[in-house]
Amino acid sequence: MNKKNRINTRLPEVLAEHVEEMCGEHGYYENTSEFVRDLIRQHYEKIEQEKWKRLQSKLAPRINSPLEEFVEVNQDVTLKEFKNRYVAEKEEK
Repeated sequence: MNKKNRINTRLPEVLAEHVEEMCGEHGYYENTSEFVRDLIRQHYEKIEQEKWKRLQSKLAPRINSPLEEFVEVNQDVTLKEFKNRYVAEKEEK
């Protein structure tokens, strides 16, 4: 996108009329830019909520698992193992 982050678009007449109704003296928004920013923000928030819900659904089955099923991890050892594996994989390439 350009330095000003400007977006221009053409709308069919019915949508342009809707935007005009939503903006101005008797609308919900002061201008079209405010309206479009709000729509984009709402869409962004919806997508982020969907990502969060997908993550929660993946984690949910394990949340109530018995403690015996969990394995204690030493972060220093795990990090060292990860680094060693990473270096070995790079050397193979």
